[in-house]
Amino acid sequence: MTEKKYTGRFIVIFFCLVIGLAASIYSLDLFLLVQKHGPNVDSFCAISETINCVTVETSEYAVILGVPIALYGLEYYAVALAVLLLSFTGVWSLRQWQSYLFWLAAISVPVITVLAYLAFAVIGSICIVCCSVYLVNLTMLICLLLANRGHRRELAAAGPREFFGVVRAHRGWQAGAAVFAVVALSQFFWVSPLLGIEAGGGRFAFQGLPAQGLTLGNPNAPIQIEEYTDFQCPFCGKAHNVMLQLVGRYPDKIRLTHRDYPLDLECNPNINRPFHPDACRAALYARCAAKGNRFWQLDEAMFRNNKYLQKENIAAYASEAGLKMKALDECVADPKTRAEILGDINEGHDRGVTATPTFFVNGEMIVGFRPIEFWEAKIQELLARPAGR
Repeated sequence: MTEKKYTGRFIVIFFCLVIGLAASIYSLDLFLLVQKHGPNVDSFCAISETINCVTVETSEYAVILGVPIALYGLEYYAVALAVLLLSFTGVWSLRQWQSYLFWLAAISVPVITVLAYLAFAVIGSICIVCCSVYLVNLTMLICLLLANRGHRRELAAAGPREFFGVVRAHRGWQAGAAVFAVVALSQFFWVSPLLGIEAGGGRFAFQGLPAQGLTLGNPNAPIQIEEYTDFQCPFCGKAHNVMLQLVGRYPDKIRLTHRDYPLDLECNPNINRPFHPDACRAALYARCAAKGNRFWQLDEAMFRNNKYLQKENIAAYASEAGLKMKALDECVADPKTRAEILGDINEGHDRGVTATPTFFVNGEMIVGFRPIEFWEAKIQELLARPAGR
């Protein structure tokens, strides 16, 4: 296919890519806001329980291999724009921009199909920004297919033929391709620690530690950490794993106390829209497990399975933790149990809690998920202070 500068289709593709890039930047910014402040962040696309970008960004599917989906999108559109502009303007030796963009759009179709399925069927929420990305990619693909309907086979073949020919013939291109591949693969090692996304390793970390009711660790520890949390909050689970690891490393120096702040309007008067519909139920059953001194066992199971907190699921976790469901049901039905949860919520509200997780470390408020390195530095700082300060 002899490449020509078709200005009309160039403009269509260019604006599609700009929209995709803008949507990815917004999604990444929203993901980072949710990561830092929890789900109660403002977003134009948080319209209802079923039309909510925030719900998608708080799900476990917002990150793949330690890298946010939004960051993949940003990289995709940035590369596609660079290919389009450099090829169309003749700045580099690759000219078959339509073929390259065709392949980028075609490869994206199965990806956006899976992402759409996860959002609609698994997460149960429609993300407007995500839908704009799906539409952009399909528009780009359809535009290129229609514009080249007389020679689609050449559309598919021209780009790969030109690219591999240039790479074979020039060492500079070979080195550039190798550097690009190394940089692209390296993100799987540095993005996750940089953003504090992964925080595994907390399962069963409470075992062997002194536990009483809602507290874990030495009752007389110099560092007292209160954790306001929500069992249905993905970042709460990650942050909680970090807390368990931290107490395990400093069992005599830290005492961790659980506080409930479910982001569920069923029991939290500060929540004005449906968000975590199973969070109040989970908090009630966990509170009752604490009365049998099995809180940390049920706590671990519910955080590990925070997408499955219906009553039948909790019954399975309770059995796993050595609890009797009949006794738990009786405790949950007791108005005093609900009053205890409300007491935590009201106290948290009075102390300025608006999102989960929120921590109070010897009275100092720290909001959001933080990696273990942050907490290590914080603990060392507190331990280094003179007593009484």
